[in-house]
Amino acid sequence: MIKYLATMVATMVISSAAFATPINLGDAGDYTLLATESESNGVLGLGAGAHVDGNVGAARHLSLGSSATVAGDADYATVLKGAGASIVGTQTSKNAPYWHGLYADLQSASGTAGQMSANGTFENNTFASQGALSVFDINGLDLGANAVLSFDGNAGDEFIINIDGTVNLGAGVSFDLGSVSADDVLFNILGSGGDVLTVGSSSTLFGTFLMPNGSFNLGSGSNLDGTRLLALGGLVGSSATITGLGPSVPHVVPEPGAFALFGLALFGIGITLNRRRTRYS
Repeated sequence: MIKYLATMVATMVISSAAFATPINLGDAGDYTLLATESESNGVLGLGAGAHVDGNVGAARHLSLGSSATVAGDADYATVLKGAGASIVGTQTSKNAPYWHGLYADLQSASGTAGQMSANGTFENNTFASQGALSVFDINGLDLGANAVLSFDGNAGDEFIINIDGTVNLGAGVSFDLGSVSADDVLFNILGSGGDVLTVGSSSTLFGTFLMPNGSFNLGSGSNLDGTRLLALGGLVGSSATITGLGPSVPHVVPEPGAFALFGLALFGIGITLNRRRTRYS
């Protein structure tokens, strides 16, 4: 009995603490890199020596340059691996309906983010938090070489950045998250046609990037630690390293009844322990 009650308490605590990006990404959130549009793009290419610590998906074609590594699962329609390239996890060829579903997830997440009312301020390359949830609307983002993009907020603050246009980051650009978690930063890039996210060599980025109408191009030697790129297609430069975020899950907020069950479980554990003490005293 006590083991059952303890298990129930643990389950409730874990569920109430579950956290993810502020936008539900659906199954698309399971990927670190995703090229989801099978009709117009759907091509994902990793340059020589590139390393992805996470899952990748390509609706049409996945290409790995020599010695490139995917330390996760890979889903694709077709794949080409250069000399010494490897995929550590499961490799699966997916059909068109599967990719259409992921494309719908990406469009839905982007649409939800785009409909949120802006309340944040962006000045001097800094996104300033307005509390638990800050939403920003900006017209394009262009940063020169070695620029720093900063996030001014507290742990647990969430940032949604809607960008009407493209993002162009010069070589050596870096993100300074401060106390903010990469899980809590989402860029919704709404430009269309070709590369809507261009990142120069040796740059360091964090966060989730949604590109429902375009693709990304990452420069060689870039380091993306805690990043998710979901687009129509994309290219990763040689020797770039990308470490993904965990699978996306919706927010879990306990209902009042859950708190009542939590209290009941604790009460039951107390009674059981007291009976055991009485029995053996």
